[in-house]
Amino acid sequence: MDSDILGGMLAAVRMFIEDSMNPSAGALQEIRFSGGSIVFVTGQNAALAALNARGNRARFANRAMGLLREFENLNGDALSNFDGLAGRLDGVDALFTRIAS
Repeated sequence: MDSDILGGMLAAVRMFIEDSMNPSAGALQEIRFSGGSIVFVTGQNAALAALNARGNRARFANRAMGLLREFENLNGDALSNFDGLAGRLDGVDALFTRIAS
């Protein structure tokens, strides 16, 4: 599956849902479905959507947020001036590996 297309679709769904709701509802945090959920966490300059098949949303979201913060600390300058080229970001593959484990 093309990660750019998947990421773009998840971002579009998230923005659509947030725009459709009352602004005081805040950011979309989770989409639930049978057998799991998609958890969304937002950092300073990046957002992460991850499939949570195990069911403990709070623990999974805390872990995902920790990984996102670590990634943002490693790539602060590149993310604040992001030009769309993932090749300039350090630790992308390691982040995906750690989330999947």
